Amino acid sequence: MQIGLFGVMESKQEIRERARGIRSLLDGLSAAKIDAEAYDGQAGRLEAILAKSDQRALDENDWDAIMREVQEFGEAETAEQQAAEDAFNSNPKNFRPYMIGWGGAVEGDVFPVSLSPVEDSQLREMAATLRSEAREMIDAGDAGRAELQRLQSVGPLPEEIARQHGLTPEGDDQARGSS
Repeated sequence: MQIGLFGVMESKQEIRERARGIRSLLDGLSAAKIDAEAYDGQAGRLEAILAKSDQRALDENDWDAIMREVQEFGEAETAEQQAAEDAFNSNPKNFRPYMIGWGGAVEGDVFPVSLSPVEDSQLREMAATLRSEAREMIDAGDAGRAELQRLQSVGPLPEEIARQHGLTPEGDDQARGSS
């Protein structure tokens, strides 16, 4: 790209590369927004479960959700953590019997009404990580939008090249009509 007497001058190849860059940024920004919202939503669900756990109010559905999100918790890593886990597991007030007929549960099966100390710690760490990753995606999106603005501000794309990349001559998404 060169700046000449009449403004910016681009070769056909530079115009195509700019159109590809715009298309790539539009697609990436759309995906990043969806991913950030999903991570933020997942963190919110974990935080809601943590709040119920703090109130010793977890039910069977909460444990089903926890197992879907986490699948398996790690083990206690220190003697103190193991002692806290043992104390939690030995307290009958931390458990409630399953509803009769609940997903394969038989009489006498119980579930925890709150998370154990290790589980609580791992879930809080997971929620914080998800929030952090969502924030990073949003920040990356801000940088991507700045680059998109820069590419769009160079000038309009020829209609044929814009159409080949699903764009308007202004560099907006043809399907949505805006960026």
